[in-house]
Amino acid sequence: MLAALDPRYGLDYLFGHGLTGFLVLGGVFLCATGAEALYADMGHFGPQPIRAAWYGLVLPSLLLNYAGQTAVVVDGEVAAAANPFFVLYKLFYQVTSNAIEVLHVRPRRTPRAVG
Repeated sequence: MLAALDPRYGLDYLFGHGLTGFLVLGGVFLCATGAEALYADMGHFGPQPIRAAWYGLVLPSLLLNYAGQTAVVVDGEVAAAANPFFVLYKLFYQVTSNAIEVLHVRPRRTPRAVG
């Protein structure tokens, strides 16, 4: 298990897999810096707001995303080799653009006459 901490494995993966290796190790780096930012936020805000944000926003969002991907796969809308995320991405784009359109169309209040 300690051999996995050897940086030679990471370098071999980076140079042996080209762009894919670069993107994967970039994701690993972002995960490490995100964890560092979480601990910095805990120092600023304390554990209670972090827990509230996790259980109130992040966890429900992840559960909805995974449930949506599962529904897409079970419904048969995705080919065997395809990624269900990209099917949901199109749906997310449609819903978001419709919501933005509705926000722009809502009626505005007319000012009352003073007098």
